[in-house]
Amino acid sequence: MRSRPPGTTCIRRSTVRQALTRQSGIVPDVALIDIGLPGLDGYATAARIRRAIGRKPLLIALTGYGRPEDRERAVQAGFDLHLTKPVDPFYLLQLIHDCAATPAG
Repeated sequence: MRSRPPGTTCIRRSTVRQALTRQSGIVPDVALIDIGLPGLDGYATAARIRRAIGRKPLLIALTGYGRPEDRERAVQAGFDLHLTKPVDPFYLLQLIHDCAATPAG
């Protein structure tokens, strides 16, 4: 059984193309993006999202790539956070909650 916090909606996209074409005006609060996506990788996806939407949503890289240069590349692409797999789901939820509670600036 999967559960989400009350008042939230989860939209899942399997490919970058789906995410970018099916968005249809919906701007999510948070986007979890795998760096090793087929086709257009997560770095390019984050850069496209930033160009198209701006600072929202919170972009979180979920990846097996954890070297310092991978983290720097994620920041340069527009990610707000870089998490190396495996990620504890409770930690991830707490992190998202903490980021949502912090004013942007």
